Amino acid sequence: MKQKGLLLIVILILISVNAYAEGIEIAKGTLKMGIILQSTFSYSQSDEAINTSFNMKRARFLFYGTILPDKIKYFVQFEGVSSPYLLDTKLQFFYIPKTEITFGRFLPNFTYYMPILTSKLDMINYPLMTMKYGMWRQVGIQSTTTTKFIDFNLGIFNGYPSNNWQDNNDAKDVLFRTTIKPLKELQIFAYSWFGNSLFAKDTDLPNNIYGIGFSSEKIFSSYNLQFVLRSELILSYENITKDNKMNGKGYYIHTSIKFPKNIEVLFRYDFYTPNTKLYHNNEKWYKVGLNYYILNNNVMLYLNYIHKKDEISQLSGARKSNEYILQAQISF
Repeated sequence: MKQKGLLLIVILILISVNAYAEGIEIAKGTLKMGIILQSTFSYSQSDEAINTSFNMKRARFLFYGTILPDKIKYFVQFEGVSSPYLLDTKLQFFYIPKTEITFGRFLPNFTYYMPILTSKLDMINYPLMTMKYGMWRQVGIQSTTTTKFIDFNLGIFNGYPSNNWQDNNDAKDVLFRTTIKPLKELQIFAYSWFGNSLFAKDTDLPNNIYGIGFSSEKIFSSYNLQFVLRSELILSYENITKDNKMNGKGYYIHTSIKFPKNIEVLFRYDFYTPNTKLYHNNEKWYKVGLNYYILNNNVMLYLNYIHKKDEISQLSGARKSNEYILQAQISF
């Protein structure tokens, strides 16, 4: 599988080089390309062992463009490091005023971080809450209506398992999301994911997730500072069987300050528990980050320190670990 990934990288690089040298002729519309390269070095220390490793975290190739101006667009994303190599296939239609209808396989607009490109993540990893409850890539349809003060999403998807290409039952999952923008610097959002809510049979048990959050970004031009405060809370209601239900919870608090000379200092607190009825059944992550933007997000360095406290895998006592991660990124 890794040989196929390396072959894919070589082919896509050759296509990109040839496109730069000679241009690409396409039958209809326009074609643009992008690349996201992320490489990491990590040092982790726990009660069990000390580990160090270099990793190629992501090598992604993006192809996007327009078929009909202002009416039909497309987006395709490949991953060269690991399977699945074809990540996204979005067909985007703009025939309804202020509304985009998207078909294909893509990240639903679920949580703040889920739909954004990985090159625009403010820390190396997603929040723990998103990693545990994110729907990741789904096959389906989603509408996005955008106005000055409010945005709205409605989606219908195959549902679990995540990152799938085919459905495993007839039931479908439904996404609702509303984002309110009372100020230019503030957005408040609420979303719901109703698992197995359409065309469900008796064997298809409902699994629902509800979330709320806000994101505030303020620029103090007189001091050349940018301040960010962001938080989300998720509540999960999962039916293991008809008689066995499990309620989970996750949230994070994130803040950062970007200084002159393109230096940003970040802090995030993550909390996650898969079952709120059990004691000593949670994970807590304390993250401190330092970003250096050499050329905005196109060329940058991340440095993250993560202190992890895990009570789930060791109920008799909290397992603690420390991790230091350095990541170099090039994207365009």
